[in-house]
Amino acid sequence: MTQEITVVLPFSGELFGKVKNANLAVQAKESDDLGEVAAAAQSQNKLAAILLSTSKLELPAGLQPRSAPVSLYLETAGRFLDYAVRVNEFAGAPVRFYFPATPGNAVAVRLLSSLGVKAGLDLRGENTDWDAACELLHYDAYGKMPHEPIEPFASAYLQHGSSTYCEAYLERAGKYVHCDEAGNLANSRRELADRVYIGTLDGLSGLDVAAQAAAARKRELSVFMKLEGCSVCPGYKVCARKNPAQKMEACGCKDFMTALLEAAREVNLRKGER
Repeated sequence: MTQEITVVLPFSGELFGKVKNANLAVQAKESDDLGEVAAAAQSQNKLAAILLSTSKLELPAGLQPRSAPVSLYLETAGRFLDYAVRVNEFAGAPVRFYFPATPGNAVAVRLLSSLGVKAGLDLRGENTDWDAACELLHYDAYGKMPHEPIEPFASAYLQHGSSTYCEAYLERAGKYVHCDEAGNLANSRRELADRVYIGTLDGLSGLDVAAQAAAARKRELSVFMKLEGCSVCPGYKVCARKNPAQKMEACGCKDFMTALLEAAREVNLRKGER
């Protein structure tokens, strides 16, 4: 079972010691040395990814050229002049920079991607600017200028018809489980925060991931019992029902998610014509 899923968990030697031969995605801190994180995670497990929240648009300490993919989460990109001299360094590194969806950050992601730097928007925040995200989506899907694929749009294109854009953030029941500092497991970051546990890390090898994923899917589909909100939204297939408590007319993501679904269709149609 440990070979089929990836455990998203905090950087902790104690947690690492509870499993063997598991795929780990480690949540590190800004003060952590990524070389030490990788060494600890790989002592008896496999390192699939590193996630790091940081305040600086720069490569983290200890990053290795052949490191597992690193996702860096920042609040803002800041001024281009402040990091322009490091763009070539960014472009050659195994990192992707994520920013909250604001107009300024959307412009920064567009600029970085056009310069060969992997970047994306984090659409999970409460203050997501869906208009800014939609503008960036149109640039990524329909623009003519060469650029690096932008997340989470690229994940939505790849998973069109079978999953959502959330896989860019390591969120997909049956493929990822999320672990807290106490070793509790949940199908998603949201369910971990809500204490909807499916097991513990030391019992990972006996966890029925398929059954737990099916139960999570059933909970997701419960919002479609009434003809309102997500159940009548054309973008429901890709949105992961982020706002299930809101009616469609009050849900700010409706237009964006519909546009993302159409973009995924268009991108895959163009691929099929090649």
